[in-house]
Amino acid sequence: MTYAIQSIPHQALRPRRVGVCGGGKIDPWAAKFCEVLGWELGGEEGITVATGGSQHYIDHPEDPATEWCVIKGVLERLKADGGSPAKRIETLLPREGSGATVRFRVGKVHNLYNRSWQARRFALVNSSDVLLSIQGGGGTQLQIDLALALGLRCLPIPFTGGISRERWDENREAICTSLRIDAPTAHRLESAVLENAPPAVYRELSALITGLVVRNLNLKCFIVMPFSEKFDPLYEKAIEPSVSNSGFTAIRADQLNLVGNAIEALRNALVGCDCALAVITGYNPNVMYELGFAHSLGKPVILLHRLHEGQGDPLSELPFDLRTEFVMGYQDDWDALRERISAALGQLVNARK
Repeated sequence: MTYAIQSIPHQALRPRRVGVCGGGKIDPWAAKFCEVLGWELGGEEGITVATGGSQHYIDHPEDPATEWCVIKGVLERLKADGGSPAKRIETLLPREGSGATVRFRVGKVHNLYNRSWQARRFALVNSSDVLLSIQGGGGTQLQIDLALALGLRCLPIPFTGGISRERWDENREAICTSLRIDAPTAHRLESAVLENAPPAVYRELSALITGLVVRNLNLKCFIVMPFSEKFDPLYEKAIEPSVSNSGFTAIRADQLNLVGNAIEALRNALVGCDCALAVITGYNPNVMYELGFAHSLGKPVILLHRLHEGQGDPLSELPFDLRTEFVMGYQDDWDALRERISAALGQLVNARK
């Protein structure tokens, strides 16, 4: 079966991908680090780990590749947490291999027909929100250089050595700027030594890398509201500008082009978002249903309710389940509302730093 990476109709339905690449044969301590890193990444809901399926060289089955070691860690975490590999792991396989590598098929497999093994490398880079590399050689260098040339977020982990260290040293300033890495963190990434290190060091560095990844994934805000002309000014003059200016992408349910199991697709879209903004004016049934989804997933939600002059305070008559929530009352002062929404979203951004 063939899967086309570009076939998903909307970015909200595509999980955020962390691409992983590196050496086809790595040091034992690096293999251990990859597994611990995979465990950390596997614990972040809403993230899919994507690789090119390299397991080991045919002539060296005892020496696993970077990609397989990371996926082993992800699988262990998913098994412990009861997660689904099909939803959290993607494997991009070329039609033609290099002939020297054994490949695995784990999670959702994309068979890239009519593409060479080299084109598969490029597809992995282009479809990743953040690319990580551990050690590596010439193929890894191509992927790192492509990511840097395209302005994509890329972290060649320097303490793992190999090409990853070389590309870090040559592009240190650009990488730190892109990923918002401060000087103390950069020094930690450069000076860490894992060989013969205790397990706590592996865990600390894996958590550090995972934190950098999560912080730099594209932020998404799911918009829950009635989509009609009556609410167009609210969205166009207040909500969308606030969301965009705060560094979020606004995800609207009416733009998802949901097919198949629409409820499952809606839930997956919400899982992939960092927060939601819900307009509860009029208590539209669809809005309340989607709001319930957001709450069940533990997503931070900004609630908006229109205030009508001379009609009392509608916020005092909220449904029982919403009386403990903070609700922004609004009228037609779009400038003031934009500032309040932006301030609330800014708090979410700062919480991720």
